[in-house]
Amino acid sequence: MKATSVVVEIDGPLNENLIFRPLGKRVRGRFDPRRMPDPGKLQQKFPTGIPGQRLGCDFAAGQGFIEEPLHAPEHATVRAAVAKYGALPPERETFPAHAPTWYFWLRGACDCGLAHVVEGAFPDAPQGEPVTEFITSKRPDPLTGLAAAIREQTAVLSLLLDKLAK
Repeated sequence: MKATSVVVEIDGPLNENLIFRPLGKRVRGRFDPRRMPDPGKLQQKFPTGIPGQRLGCDFAAGQGFIEEPLHAPEHATVRAAVAKYGALPPERETFPAHAPTWYFWLRGACDCGLAHVVEGAFPDAPQGEPVTEFITSKRPDPLTGLAAAIREQTAVLSLLLDKLAK
């Protein structure tokens, strides 16, 4: 049976987070004080680290999600320590997912070492073009504006030269 879904944990080597472009959200990565040059008291507060949030997608169903592993019973101690600093995100948030786009961004996060697969496997690339640009407003090309200004200036100078020649 072919895989149709994958779940990845954000876990970069430098305790990085991931900006997941399809959602426009920051996804918290694993924090491990042992990766720091001088962990100090953080090593005492979080001896096993803080697990990273998980991103998953069922490509066949077009459904994506973010999971917060701190809600799991095995992370009760870490959850209590983290909760002192603020509220935890919900246990699971679901989103509609454009399969080629989510595949592109999840696969890219794994390929560059910011995430690793914890459940399932990447299927063959879904059909369709992924969205790779998420700029919400397109700015006009500055060269187009410059060319228009030069044309206008040329027209004015032509009129001026015509008047001077008469």
